[in-house]
Amino acid sequence: IVRYMPDTKENTKVFEKLALNSSCMVREQIARKENINKKTIKILLADKRHGIIGLLVANRKVANKLTPKQVKNIIALGNPAHCIAIASNLDDFTKCDICKLAKFLSNHNDPKVRAELLSRWNKDIPKNIIKKLTKDKDIDVANAAKEKLTK
Repeated sequence: IVRYMPDTKENTKVFEKLALNSSCMVREQIARKENINKKTIKILLADKRHGIIGLLVANRKVANKLTPKQVKNIIALGNPAHCIAIASNLDDFTKCDICKLAKFLSNHNDPKVRAELLSRWNKDIPKNIIKKLTKDKDIDVANAAKEKLTK
């Protein structure tokens, strides 16, 4: 039923209540909705099911509602899938400083996260981060960073 509920502002309060539902499938459907409020986002970010957070960071309308602290906390969880989703869509996190996000992501343990950051690189990410990645311990990341600098 939740999947077919219109994703409208009129349903925002209903989505908020459903975010507390015991069914993870219901919560996942709410995380996919665009018209969720800050309280609903906060509820879903506290969800122990990693898939929920992944859906939130991949949701462009939700990404632009996330605060810098919330995004930093998601990155701090260390989940590569979440961090790759953030790196893939840096421009969607409009409340955040892209340079700071890029810096956090450039220090992630997983080379796939660092590589994704490079593949999505744009003019807003400082070259000093790219230069740092030219010395990355992962040869593929280092080579990708060197290639970005030559473009």
